[in-house]
Amino acid sequence: MVLRTTRGLANTGGLSHNTVPEELLSTLRQEVCALENRRKELLAHLEETNTSLVEVQSLLTRKTAQAHTVQNLLAPVSRLPDEVLLAIFEEAVRSQEQGQITRTEMAISYTSHHWRQVAVSAPRLWNSL
Repeated sequence: MVLRTTRGLANTGGLSHNTVPEELLSTLRQEVCALENRRKELLAHLEETNTSLVEVQSLLTRKTAQAHTVQNLLAPVSRLPDEVLLAIFEEAVRSQEQGQITRTEMAISYTSHHWRQVAVSAPRLWNSL
């Protein structure tokens, strides 16, 4: 519709700006008004969509965290008693190479919340720091 009207302007037969038909001006104003209304509708829809997207992203983050927690709980190592975990941690610390860039104690404490609790509560893991 806009292209037709634009062509209509180009084909005014050499009319000057003073002689542009009132009907053409009226049609253009109606088209501009309709396009402005459509733009407002699309902006409102875009705002709704962005709000929905933020909500979905937030829910996705929470559900992903829950899935990781459940996955960790289902892992066989999660069923080991803390004493067994601590014995494994102590052996890992004893057997680490001197000058190792990543300290075994740190790696253990960053693995999971539970492992961190076990490692932090065992002072003998941290003797060599």
